Amino acid sequence: MTFQIAILGLDIIGTSIGLSLGEYKDKVTRIGHDRDPDRAKQAQKLGAVDRVENNLNQAIDACDLILLCEPNDESLADLRHMASDLVETRYLFDVGGTKSQFNEVLHEVAPDFKHHVNLYLTVNPAYLEETSVSPEKARADLFAGGLMFIATTPRSSSEAVELAETLASMLKTGMVFTDPVELDG
Repeated sequence: MTFQIAILGLDIIGTSIGLSLGEYKDKVTRIGHDRDPDRAKQAQKLGAVDRVENNLNQAIDACDLILLCEPNDESLADLRHMASDLVETRYLFDVGGTKSQFNEVLHEVAPDFKHHVNLYLTVNPAYLEETSVSPEKARADLFAGGLMFIATTPRSSSEAVELAETLASMLKTGMVFTDPVELDG
C-alpha cells in the first residue's frame, strides 16, 4: 500500500513537488488537483502526478497528506471547503499563502485538527533567476539544495513534524524550524 498525497495547486511549485516525488513511486501515489483542468492535465503529462481529480472532494478522498500549493485566497477557500475532511488520519501542509491567516482559519473551521504544519520552500540556487510560475518550468530538482522552512503552531503534532522532515528529505532540501509569524515577515 502506498502513501497517498493530494497536491492541490499545480503551478511550478506543486508540479515540481510532484516531479520530485516521482522518484518514490513505489511508496507514494500523487493525486493532482487544480482549478484549471488544463493545467492539471499538463502536470499529469509531465509526470508530476499519477492521476488528476477535477473534483476537490475526490482529490482528497483517500489521501494521507494534503499539500496546499495554491495562492492564499484559493488555499483559504479550499480549507473552508474541506474542513470536515480533516480527520485524525490525515495530514495537511500549506505551502503557499499567509501562514498566520491560514492558521486562524484552520483553528476556526477545524479547532481540534493537529496534523498540520506550515511550509515554505526556497529554490535550488541554480534556478534563482527563473521568474515563471508556469508548470512547464517545473523541475524535479527545483528545491534540491534549497531550504524547507517548517513552522509549527502549539497544536502541531509531532507526527506532522516528522512527516514534514521526511518530505524535506524526499525533496532533497535542508530544513529550518521557525514559527508562522516569522515566515509571514
